Parts: sequence; structure tokens; C-alpha cells
Amino acid sequence: MDQDLMNYMPDDFFDKFVALTLNPEIMDSMIASAMERRNNPPTQGRGKTNWEGLPAKELFQAMTTGDVSELNRLLTRPELKQRVNDLDGDGHSLLHIISITEDFDTAVQALVTAGIDIDIRCAVAEETALHQAILHQEVVAVKVLLKYGASINTRNWRGHMPIPTAQAVCWHDAEINEDCCKVLKLLLDAEAEWSERAEALRLEGNQLFAKGNFAKAKKLYTQSLEVYEDPRTFGNRAQCFINIAKQDLKYLECEEVFPANIQLCGREAVSDALKALEMDSSYAKAHYRLVLGYLLQRNTSGAYHIAIEILKLYPENKKLQELKASLAYLHSDPEADEADFRKIIITA
Repeated sequence: MDQDLMNYMPDDFFDKFVALTLNPEIMDSMIASAMERRNNPPTQGRGKTNWEGLPAKELFQAMTTGDVSELNRLLTRPELKQRVNDLDGDGHSLLHIISITEDFDTAVQALVTAGIDIDIRCAVAEETALHQAILHQEVVAVKVLLKYGASINTRNWRGHMPIPTAQAVCWHDAEINEDCCKVLKLLLDAEAEWSERAEALRLEGNQLFAKGNFAKAKKLYTQSLEVYEDPRTFGNRAQCFINIAKQDLKYLECEEVFPANIQLCGREAVSDALKALEMDSSYAKAHYRLVLGYLLQRNTSGAYHIAIEILKLYPENKKLQELKASLAYLHSDPEADEADFRKIIITA
């Protein structure tokens, strides 16, 4: 990889890129996946599609020829306009097989106006059109798709998002660094813009969280994550689920089994905490929330053993030490009752 590629990377992102490349297992997997998808394009190259016998046949024909005038004419017909999100016989959308011509922008605009999902996935590898444009280093396509709102958060069937996919291609293909650089820069610029919008929503959520309005804060965190995924936002939303469960527990009569909504909060908290840790393994609060999430599911044993492992990472964390001691009591004392259990959760 030459110096030009590095010049497009801000310092903080370059650190992430290096961290990725220093993990051979992750990098090898991503490179193999990217090369497999690029060397075996789903339609054997853009401009070909299996449309025979499909209601949207005429739309697919117009797309493969790049005839935007014909596309616009066809989209005036209601029965075809409602078919813009159909897949062809190979499981690919109009966006996946569209020909890259001078009218590409106009064609995508026409499809978006007609109601196509800009992030529609193909059936084979669950890739969006943006994923495929990155794999084939189609700079124009990447630029246009981002212009019309293509998400940089979508994952293919392997869980890979657009920017890491572009990194893998750049790392593998020294001979096409010029297009690699252009594609990666477009994605990084989009990431910065999306991150700024998401951060505004996260901060608004924080204000509601501070006022104890956890339900509305959770909604704002969700909106933020739909724009851009950030470990802090996943962590904050996990705490919202925990606090909502705590509020409910304060006003519920003691029962032998936790209500379903409490356990659901626990599952959601675990899911968000794990996502936060996947993005930032040093996020201490996410570790703590992971333990509480298991506890809300009445998985005392799981919560206890996870707390033990986390304390190895943070041996001086007094809050975690106290929680571990409480979990040890619940885990080992058969006399512990429901009131003890709820008290530990509410005060954690």
C-alpha cells in the first residue's frame, strides 16, 4: 500500500486501520471475503440479469442498457413503480445491476424518487449496491449512492460494513491504489458527516437521560445508531434498558419469576453491551452493563462468572467488586429470596 492511501486517513482513523491490519485473523477473513465477492460478481458483471418472466422485467432491461429516458417512462406506470424494490431471478435489485454510465446519477435519482430502498440487499451475500460498488472500485457509483443516502452502517452476511470492506480491498490491491484512495476518501468523508449528525442525537439523548426520561432517551439513542454506530451510544442505550427495568422493579409486587418485560430489557442490554465491546473492548462501563443485563435475565450464574472475568481486567473497580460480592451471595446462598434479588439489581 503506497503513501497516497495513508494521506487520506486522519490520525485517529489510521490507528483503527493499523489495529485491523495487525489482527491477521480478521484481516485475512475480510480480504478473502472481499476478493471472493469481487472475483465472483453475482451477475457475472454489471449489465446482465436474469429477468425472464418477472413483473419488473422492463425495468431490469432499461437498467442494463442505461436507458434513463425509458426508465423514467416506465416509472410513470403504477404497476411498475411499485416494483422498484423487486429482485431479479438471481436475487439482485435494480441498483445492483444498473449500468455505470454518464446518466448513473439521474438513474439512481429516478429510482429513489420512485421509492427504491437505497440500502436494498441482494439475496446472495446480503450486500447493498454500495458494498458492490466498493468491491469493484466504482468511484462514480460510490459517490452517487452516498449522495442519495446509502448507509455506511449496513453489514453483509459476513458482518462487514462498507469502510472495512474498502480497507480490505485497498490492502490487497496495490495496483489500483488511485481508485482505492478515492473510494476510501468518499467513505471517510461520509463517515465524518454521519458521525456529526449521530453525535447531535446522542447528546440530545444524554440530556433526557440526565432528567431520568430513559424511554425517550432510548429512542434518541436508537435514532443516533441508525445514522452511525458508536460504542458510547450502544453503551448508553444498554443503560437505558437497565434503568427502565429498575424503575419497573421498584413498583412491582414481589413475584417468583421476573416479568417478561424485565427479562427483555436484560436481553437488549446484553446485546447493546456486546456491540459496544465489539467496537471498543476497553469500554469499562459496557462490561459492567453486560453483567447487569445477564442479572436482569435471572442468569445469576452467568452474571457472576462474567463479573469474575471482568475483574481480572479492572481489579481496582470498587463498583464491580461490590456487584461481584452481591452476585456471590445470590449464587451460593439458597436462602436468598426474591426481595434480595431485586434489591441488588435496583441498587447496582
